[in-house]
Amino acid sequence: MSGVSGEMNLETCGMIIKSEIAHPPFGLVMTFDSPPPRQFGRITHFADFGLDDRQDTTVLMNTGEIYSPYPDDNRAGSTFKRGR
Repeated sequence: MSGVSGEMNLETCGMIIKSEIAHPPFGLVMTFDSPPPRQFGRITHFADFGLDDRQDTTVLMNTGEIYSPYPDDNRAGSTFKRGR
């Protein structure tokens, strides 16, 4: 689990404010007034349902290693240790 952090793209000057809750092999990234990091795994539409609503749904999720302490960084341990 990570607190709120930021990621900036120096080429586009775009910024994403995000937080992550991860339990291998799944990770859930929440963004704050920022574009989503990817189009799959989005659960924003859950906000349209009431507490007692029932709905069958499919959510495509990203899976991978969770080695890095940085949110939404799914590099393998060996890749993380090598750096970029």
